[in-house]
Amino acid sequence: MKWLAFLGLGVALASGLWSVRATATEQAGTYQGKTGVPVKYYAGGIGYSSQEETAERSPEYSVRVLFATPERALLGNVSLVVTDPQGRVVFRIEKADPIIYLGLPKGTYAFEGSYHDATKRFTRLAVDPQKRRDVIFVFSE
Repeated sequence: MKWLAFLGLGVALASGLWSVRATATEQAGTYQGKTGVPVKYYAGGIGYSSQEETAERSPEYSVRVLFATPERALLGNVSLVVTDPQGRVVFRIEKADPIIYLGLPKGTYAFEGSYHDATKRFTRLAVDPQKRRDVIFVFSE
């Protein structure tokens, strides 16, 4: 059943069923937090690029984070902070595009997403690089 949700999201993204409300730019690289664990990332989603297609298919990314409205409009200029169980920052990005791919190692993490003045948090989400996990933040405008 989970694969069906992934398929639906992929079809929606590829077919342009999502509208985009953003003005950010693509970002990619490796984030080195205080944990000493490098996290490869890619933030995109404003116009489907070859780099985003590569990230979508890459097994290096264990998590895909999506920021959207209840009406399925993608939201840009978002912020994301990922922490480990000890509260140490593993990954941080600001003013990012609505789809963020992360290469997190296996473990349990907290995800905090912000859009304008609103913040939402998911605590204790398990990540396993063998199965990509989707984390979806929904914000009203």
